[in-house]
Amino acid sequence: MIVFPAMVGLALVAKPLVLLVLTEKWAGCIPYLQWLCVAGAFFPAQMLNLSALTAQGRSDLFLRLEIIKKCILVAAVAVTWRWGIMAMIYGQIVVMFVCYFLNAFYTGKFLSYGFWAQLKDMAPYAAASLVMGGVLYLVQTAAWNSNLLLLVCEVGAGAIVYFAMCRLFALGAFMELWRRWPVMVGLEAK
Repeated sequence: MIVFPAMVGLALVAKPLVLLVLTEKWAGCIPYLQWLCVAGAFFPAQMLNLSALTAQGRSDLFLRLEIIKKCILVAAVAVTWRWGIMAMIYGQIVVMFVCYFLNAFYTGKFLSYGFWAQLKDMAPYAAASLVMGGVLYLVQTAAWNSNLLLLVCEVGAGAIVYFAMCRLFALGAFMELWRRWPVMVGLEAK
């Protein structure tokens, strides 16, 4: 619910953010940041799967998976380094998907909540994030004189659109947070 819009949003606000915070001399890192957001979108799901294994008392599988994933990562770096940073980032994205599949396989085996079930649960939030991304892309097409103004408008528009999509389609985790929000911020008696 949080990571997808954050990664889509970061990928789309990368240019004004980098230019504003790090200045023009860092503009070359913008595509790297954008592509790393793709890999970052599924990282929390990987960690939740590993936590589920640990909670099941399967630290042996956790260790085995970590060794296998590190070997895959080293192989990806060994194959892609000669083509530059962008190739290494693409390799990291592929490794992330392979590792996510491996982690989800064992979660499916022990908890009956595997890869496809997890993707099904994440899909509405990914779809809402992509709609938000489309709106951000449209906001970028306007002529902006200030990176700060563009960044503020993109963040504001992104938050409003994502919030509206989650509320409109009554997405589960969002609605749970919506119901509990007054208690969480102390506006209502527990």
